[in-house]
Amino acid sequence: MSYNGTMERTLSSSLPALRSELKARRKAASPFSRTQSENRAVQFLSASSLFRHSRYVAAYISHNNEFPTGKLLDLIQRYDKPLFLPVLEDGGEPRLRFIQYSQNTHLKKNRFGIPEPRQGTILPAHRLDLVVTPLLGFDHQGNRLGMGGGYYDRTFAFLNKSRRIKHPFLLGLAFDAQQVDALEAQPWDVPLDGILTESGLHYFERN
Repeated sequence: MSYNGTMERTLSSSLPALRSELKARRKAASPFSRTQSENRAVQFLSASSLFRHSRYVAAYISHNNEFPTGKLLDLIQRYDKPLFLPVLEDGGEPRLRFIQYSQNTHLKKNRFGIPEPRQGTILPAHRLDLVVTPLLGFDHQGNRLGMGGGYYDRTFAFLNKSRRIKHPFLLGLAFDAQQVDALEAQPWDVPLDGILTESGLHYFERN
């Protein structure tokens, strides 16, 4: 059983097949259910102490059937919390930098078609309080399956170096249907601290 009481479905052990099925699950959500899920998730987050106590928040602009983030971005700005969006680092190992965003920020699509701010205040990843991350799948232990680029894992690798490092809080955002029985964690994978879905906000314990 999953944390929200629904039966988890077993998926193919093939990673490409797993990603394809999870993309299909995500795409299957109707426009109405997507709106309802977004509303519920925003309500759960806004009522949490996690959100209230977070000053510097990073999120992302949803793309390609991801869990919608428009109302989440509005929530962060409505509470006057500095909001930062991820930007792909050019050259070297794939990493992210975080640039402050406002409604007047000029955005340009990156090579994946995702809007990014091109200039503005940059905040180092370790100074963020809360980071809302996209994903394809997650399990009950907080393991996260992304698109395979490794951007978030490389950017937040410092969180794996010591149990005493608990900052920032990594919060996955997904539909309940994106939960799977178990994901095989690699040594370089950085686990989530929590997951936000239409069913609620759930916390994981970092080993």
